[in-house]
Amino acid sequence: FFVTYVSRMSDGEDVPLLSTNDEHATAHAEERNYSIYTSVMDSLSLSMILCVAISLALLFVAFDRMHREQYLTTLSLDPPFPSVAHPVEPSRLWGGIGAPYPTGAWWTNLVLADGSSPVVPLPYAVKVSDDAGMEVSYTPARRLATSVSVVEPFYTDVTVGMLEPTSHHHIQAYDAVSVTVCLFADGSTPAMVKGGSYCTYLVKGSPFLTTRYTKATPKISGGNKILTVNDRTEQEATSHTGTEFFLRVGGSAHPWYLWTDSEVTFTFSNGHLTAVGPYTGVLRIAVIPSSTAKAVLRTYAGAYAVAGSVALTYSEDYTKAYITYQWTKHGQGPLLMLALPHHVDIMNKAKQMVLDEDLSFQTLKGPMSAVVGESWIMEDRLTTLRWTARTFLKNTTRTKRIAEALKEDVRLMPPTAPDSYTFGKQVARMARICLIAEEVGETSVMEEALDATRKALDPWLRGTNQNALQYDLTWGGVCTKDGLQNQNADYGNGMYNDHHFHY
Repeated sequence: FFVTYVSRMSDGEDVPLLSTNDEHATAHAEERNYSIYTSVMDSLSLSMILCVAISLALLFVAFDRMHREQYLTTLSLDPPFPSVAHPVEPSRLWGGIGAPYPTGAWWTNLVLADGSSPVVPLPYAVKVSDDAGMEVSYTPARRLATSVSVVEPFYTDVTVGMLEPTSHHHIQAYDAVSVTVCLFADGSTPAMVKGGSYCTYLVKGSPFLTTRYTKATPKISGGNKILTVNDRTEQEATSHTGTEFFLRVGGSAHPWYLWTDSEVTFTFSNGHLTAVGPYTGVLRIAVIPSSTAKAVLRTYAGAYAVAGSVALTYSEDYTKAYITYQWTKHGQGPLLMLALPHHVDIMNKAKQMVLDEDLSFQTLKGPMSAVVGESWIMEDRLTTLRWTARTFLKNTTRTKRIAEALKEDVRLMPPTAPDSYTFGKQVARMARICLIAEEVGETSVMEEALDATRKALDPWLRGTNQNALQYDLTWGGVCTKDGLQNQNADYGNGMYNDHHFHY
C-alpha cells in the first residue's frame, strides 16, 4: 500500500493523490510540474489501522441494519389519523379530472354546488352556468369604498355564450395560473349542431376573456343590453360582419372590444349579438378601461394564453429568488398579459416590455400593468430568517419589562380551543412566548411555555382530543371531525376553507 503526496513546487500546498497506478500518478504529476514524494507505511501500523477500520465497518453495518429494521417496523405510509369519506363527492363539474384534487385553488367555486359562484382571474370576475353561459364583470367600475371596507360587487357587464341549449359544463384542464371551462350543447333540437361546444381559458392576468368555439353559434349579450355595435344602434344596423366589434353596453361604465380570429357575421337584435351560424374559431372580449387602451388591445389581440406555469429557483448563496412565469401562447403575434404591482416591482425590465402608461386595469390588489412576452422573469432579494430578533434589544430596562410581562403572558390564554383555527393561533402564541423567553434569558418561562406547547399539541397529534383530525379519503386531505360533520364548523375546515390558516 502506498500513500502518495503531491506537492506543488510553486506554493508547497500538499494535495493527496489517490491512485492504483503509481506510474500513471507520477506521470500525471510531472505534467503539472509536481514533485512526488512516496513512502511505504510501516506494515504493523497498517495492520492495526486496517483491523480498526474493519471492526468499525462491521459495527456500523450491524447497527445500520438493526436501525433500519427497527425503523421499517414502525414506519407506516398510511395517514396517522382515522380515514373517513367526505360527505360531499366530486361532481361531474370536474370532468375527467381525478384525485388528487386542488382543494385550495383560486377557482374551486367552479366545481362546488352547481358551479355558478364567481371566480376572479384578475382583472375580471367570472360566473359560469348552463343557463347563462360565461358572465363577465369588470368589478372595479363599481367599487364601493368606505372607511372600513372596499367592496367590488359582481354585476354582469357582458355574457359570452352560444345559441344552442347547453346540456352541461365542466373543467377540462388547470394549472397554477389557469383553468379551462367547457360548455356543451345538448343537440336536442334538429336544427342545432349536435356536439357543439365552447371552451373558455380563464388565465390570470389576461386582458381578454378568450373562448374557443367548436361548431357552436356564438351569442354575446349585455348585463342589461348591448346599446351600440361600432357606434351604431339596432335601428341603424341589424347586421355586422368582420373580426372587430366595439360595444356599448347598458349599465357598463366602459366600452368593450370583441375580436374573432376569422370573419363572423352577427345579427344585432333585442340587445344581443348572435352569429348567423355555427362557428369554429377563437372569440375574445375585453373591457376598454381608458382612451389609450383601445389601440394596445387591437395591436395584441391575435395572441392569447391558454395555460401557464410558475418556476422558482435560487442563487447559489440563497440571497436571491428567481420567479419565472411561462405562458403557453396560441395565436399570432406577441403575447400581451397583465401584471400586478408586486410583479412589476421585481421584474427584469431588460427582458420584459412593460407598458405602464398605455394600458392599466384596476383591481383590489392594485393596478395591473401590461407586459409583452411569453415569459416573465422576476428577481426578489431574500431575507435571512431567524428564530430570534434580527437585532437584540440592548435597553436593559425594556428587556426587564419584557421578562416581567412574559411571566404573566405565559399563564394567559392557554391553547385549549376545541377548533383547529383558534387552537392554531393559541399554540403559535405559546411557542412565540417560548422563543422570546429564551432570548431574554427567562429560562423558567421558556420551560413553562415549552411544556404547555407540548401538552397542547400532543392530543391533536395522537388524535385523542374531542375534535380529532381525520384523513379525508375522498379529496385527499386532513380535516377536523367537527368540520366534516358540519360544513359551518371550524370556519369551514371540512370544506377546505383557510387550511393555510388552520395548519
